[in-house]
This record gives sequence, structure tokens and C-alpha cells, in this order.
Amino acid sequence: MSTTDRRALTVGLILSMILIGSCASPALTGMKVHIQNGEYQEAIDLADSVIATTEGENPQIWYWRGVALEAISRYREAAESYDQAYQLDPGMGEEIANNWYVFYNAAAAYLEDDQPDRAMDVLQMGSEIAPERPEFDQMLGEMHMQLGENQEALASFNTAYDLSIPLIERYERELEAATDPGERGDISDLLTQTKSNAVISLYNMAMIHKNMALNARSEQARQEELQKTEDVLYEALDIDPANPDVLSELADIYLLQGEYDEAMGIFDEALEGIEAAVEEGWLGEDQAGDMRQDILLTRGIALLEMERYTEAIEQLNEVLEQAGEDFDVLASVAHGYFMVDRYQDALDMLDRALAVRGLTPQQKAEGYYMRFASYNRLEMDEEAANALETALEFDPDNADYWEYLASTYSRLGRRRDAINAMNKAEELRGN
Repeated sequence: MSTTDRRALTVGLILSMILIGSCASPALTGMKVHIQNGEYQEAIDLADSVIATTEGENPQIWYWRGVALEAISRYREAAESYDQAYQLDPGMGEEIANNWYVFYNAAAAYLEDDQPDRAMDVLQMGSEIAPERPEFDQMLGEMHMQLGENQEALASFNTAYDLSIPLIERYERELEAATDPGERGDISDLLTQTKSNAVISLYNMAMIHKNMALNARSEQARQEELQKTEDVLYEALDIDPANPDVLSELADIYLLQGEYDEAMGIFDEALEGIEAAVEEGWLGEDQAGDMRQDILLTRGIALLEMERYTEAIEQLNEVLEQAGEDFDVLASVAHGYFMVDRYQDALDMLDRALAVRGLTPQQKAEGYYMRFASYNRLEMDEEAANALETALEFDPDNADYWEYLASTYSRLGRRRDAINAMNKAEELRGN
């Protein structure tokens, strides 16, 4: 349910409750009338005037002040008002919990203003009032993840996932029992959103485990983290079996484990998932196109790793037709051509790759090194030396480059240059 839908529902509930509470103070009655008339600022001003004088301890005043603030999207102030009402009367918690998204939106606003501490405070408020909602822990997990606090992020995402499961089961029961089409549509939307939140939490957990695997200090630790990544991704697929992001990431994990055939099968499933998502209407064609390119590129690189070079070249050229002049794609196609002894084709691709704007020094170094390798195979030593010299302009501390350059100089009869280049390589290696 969107924020607009929730606000409309809230206002509808408000209008049905305006006359409830015959013992309400005149100020409270006046606030409700203002809200009924859409005079939200007047309701807020009235609340502030009585809070400053006689009714600062009245939780109803704070609650209805929050309602008025929420109605005009002042979520940070609304969250504070709702929290004050809750602190004065914890018995209002269930009523306030219906507006849990106010706390979520307030936290998002604080993050946008680069106030993470305030965001954390509001998320904790919301979690205390509506402890069954997974969204608060999910946002906390994202905050910890951005700060590199892996264990804290994992704990928050795991809590968010655990909270999502009973909600999913509840919405599934309600959907089965509902008969009204409108009600079924609303419940279906809630079910879809809750499943999406669960998958996002699991996906983020997987990304953390994958990152920990890539930075592991031992092979055993690496394999343990990769296995955790795989397990979490399969949990996500239990919820959304055709999710292309999850499938693509699972394929990447198989590649890291050297299980290429399994990865190929998962790539195919991911592409099928994209097509299904487009047909169902929840994935736009532009986004689907980007996802297809990413999967086909990774699949093409995997085929290179599997030494299935002809298939890899065909796959990567298909990506190139869609992606345009992209360095990674062009360099990968060049690598494929190199491996099947099509060195001039490799050089042509590298010319295009190095002409791409905005390349990093590392990309330029790699591109010119690949040119060196192709010229070297063609026994064009002068061109090979020039390419390697250019690569060293962008990566001057690469000892391997200096050693290859020494060999090339030697073949060209440039003995002094060869000696100097080899000395530089040994210096960089600490010899």
C-alpha cells in the first residue's frame, strides 16, 4: 500500500471517529473539527497552544496533532507527536501502530538530510510501538551495511526477515478467505510488498556474506562464507523462485566456487525470470534490458573461464550490440578473440575499448597490456614495446609489466633498456 493510500485510509478512519469521545476537551474537539475540514495547520496551532498551557500531558492532544502533521507529510514532527502520545499512554500503542509508516518516512527524511543518529532514534521509536513491522530493522540493516558494520547489518536483516514470515502467512490466510475483489486486491498488494521486503533482506544478507568471502583470510573461511551466501539466496528463492537478481547472484556464487555448469543453468533461469517479470508487468522493458545485459555479460565471461571461447565471443558480441561502446564488454570480446588466435580482431576491439571516454588508469593499463599481448603473438616487437610502455604510464609499479618489457627490449636488441627494465622489476619485487 502506498503512502498516499495509507494517508487516505487514515483520514477516512479519522472522519469516522470525529464524534467519538463525548468527554473530550474543547481543544480536542476543536482539533478534530479542523481536521475534518482539512484545516490541518489550524489543528496543529491549536494543539501547540494548549500543550504550552493546560494540556501538555494529554496523550489525545499529541495523537491528533500527529494526525494533522501526517496529513501534510510532516513526518518527522508527526513521529515525535505520536511517540509523545505513546509515552504518556502506552495503551494507545496499537492505535498508533497503524501509522507505523510515519516513523519509517521520518527516518528516511532524516537520512536524506544526513542525520543518521536522528534516523536511528526514530526507527527505534517505531520498532517499540509497532514491533511486528520488519521495515524498521530493514532500514537499520541498510544503515549498518553502508557503514561496513557487517555483523550488526546481518542481525538487523535477519530480524527483518523473521518478522516478515508471520506477516506473509497472515496475508496469505486473509487472501484465501477474502471474497470481495477490492479487498483481495489490497491484501494481494500487501502480500507482494511483504514478500519483496523479505527477499530484499535476504539478498542484502547474501551480499554481506559474499563480501566477507571475497575478503576472507583463509580458503576455509572463504568457502564457509560462500556456502552461507548460497544458503541465504536459496531462502530468497523459496519466496520468489523467479527473482532475476537473486538468480543472477546465485550464478555468480557458483562461478566463484568453480561450478560453471550449475552457473549456466542458473543464468538461463534468471533470463526466464526477467521475461516472466516483463509479461506480468512489474518490470519495465528498460530495466529488463539492463538486467539482461548484466546477466549475458557475466555469462559470457563465465564461458571464457570455461574455455568455451567461440560461445563466449558470440554471447559477448550480442551484449555489445545492446550495450554500445562499453570497455568491459569490448575488452572481454578482445580476450575471446585472443584466445582463439584472432589477434588482429582482438586489436580492433581494443582500439574501440581504449577510445571509450572516462576510463580509469587501471582500465587503460589493462587495455594497453592486452594490446602488447596481441602484438607479442604477432611478433610485432616494436608495437608490443610501445603498447607496454603506455601501459606503464598508467600502472608504473607493475613488476610483471617491467619484466615483459625487458624481454621485448632484448628481442629488439635494446640491451641497456632491457637491463634497466629488469632491474626495475626486481626493485619493485623487493629483490
